[in-house]
Amino acid sequence: HVLQRLSSTGIALRHVVEEVRCIFMYSDLEQWMDHTPPPGTMMLISDHLESFSIGLCRLQQQEHGYNLVLASTHASTHASTQASVIVTSAEWFWETLLTDSETPRQ
Repeated sequence: HVLQRLSSTGIALRHVVEEVRCIFMYSDLEQWMDHTPPPGTMMLISDHLESFSIGLCRLQQQEHGYNLVLASTHASTHASTQASVIVTSAEWFWETLLTDSETPRQ
């Protein structure tokens, strides 16, 4: 149900095994940045920020003028030590992304 609704909005989802998660996330982000001039906003839907390149997030936001929006399934995801260096403008629980409410979770 949720996957159908996400797909109908044009959001591309990729489910990968843990061993290659960072490789695919990095590749997808680079491709998006190549095709989307700043300023731009990217939504990262993940509960695995600790395995995502913090340096890449900093580069994306500070040097290239991109905004990062986080969606996760756990309220504590962003509060972790490594995730706290990622500056986001908004955070959502991903299951609520397609509901009628537009209020972000902070």
